[in-house]
Amino acid sequence: MEQRLLELRTLQEQWDQRGSPKERLLACIENTFENRDLLARGGCPVGTLCSELHKEDGPLAKKATALFTEPLGWIEDQFRAIGRGDTSRKLATQLFSSLQGVSVLAHGSGDPELVAMETKRLKDWVGGL
Repeated sequence: MEQRLLELRTLQEQWDQRGSPKERLLACIENTFENRDLLARGGCPVGTLCSELHKEDGPLAKKATALFTEPLGWIEDQFRAIGRGDTSRKLATQLFSSLQGVSVLAHGSGDPELVAMETKRLKDWVGGL
């Protein structure tokens, strides 16, 4: 779990180098697109880990919440920086849920094109903000 958190934080640091909050969100979405084949084969490693750990409540399950709360908070910060104010949390939840949801769908169907389709929609949505 520590390794996954480190990987997420490293990605966020890379995305933070982008010029604008919108570009950072697009980089986050692009990361999911780039991993579409992996997601179709094995699902989201972060989502799968969280799901499995939460089947048995305990200290690891509690610690695993950071795997979702940290990226969600980062995404919310980007929406807030764009100027979305009080709707930032809602928009972040929508974006993160879409990325996690399409990962589950791609894995369940073995179809990476579902990821391609959804990430294109999300890029268009964020680009239009």
